[in-house]
Amino acid sequence: MVGRSVMFKLRVYLETSGGELFEYSGLLTKLIAEEIASNILHVSPLYSIDGKTIYPKVMVDCSFCKVEAPKSLLPVKLPEKGYFEMTVLNFPKTITSEVKVILGNKVYEIRIEGVEEIITDVGYGSKLIIKFNGPVIIKKGKAPFNLRFLPLPSYLFSPYVSNPKALLKLDEIFVEDHSILHSVGKVWYLYRGKWRPGLTGVALFHVVEELPGWVLEILRKGALLGVGFRRREGFGNVTLELFD
Repeated sequence: MVGRSVMFKLRVYLETSGGELFEYSGLLTKLIAEEIASNILHVSPLYSIDGKTIYPKVMVDCSFCKVEAPKSLLPVKLPEKGYFEMTVLNFPKTITSEVKVILGNKVYEIRIEGVEEIITDVGYGSKLIIKFNGPVIIKKGKAPFNLRFLPLPSYLFSPYVSNPKALLKLDEIFVEDHSILHSVGKVWYLYRGKWRPGLTGVALFHVVEELPGWVLEILRKGALLGVGFRRREGFGNVTLELFD
């Protein structure tokens, strides 16, 4: 169901010129990635050097309540040092050390300090944990009710599976833990001048059947390419692991 190909997930360390960011940082990292690599399949948002996700956001902390979108822009300060992750088909032979990108009406000067490959091993075990490293967008059905906020495996991995029966099988194999009601929540992120809702947090699932090879391959795809949609714009980057 999922074709095999040679892909590399890379972590790109950088230094910024500082300033404020008035847009989702995945749009910025996409522009930087396009300057230093080709055949880009997925990028992450920007992270500070200590792993904090950097983008204009407002977290929704309450359960079972409706919080309206923020009214103001609420920019975020760019860290002096940080990194982002990208998945590519071809490992870059040379990396440009200085790049200048324009996002909105602002110019950002970026210095690339290093690149390292990330080994994504999903492991084995009776539980699956998925950490959303930034907002995740999942869809099903037609607009205007196409955004979904229940992180079922059939929604998260739907870009990699075209067979409806196989999608249903994913929901049978992976059963969500009750903690998901509080460990996954909503975040408002600023995207092209508008506040939009997405998913964030950590999802724990129990593996109730032996995993066939095609399911393991889908998990590997998720670890490399993210989950959900708009992954080339910095959404859906995850840490995914099977464990006991």
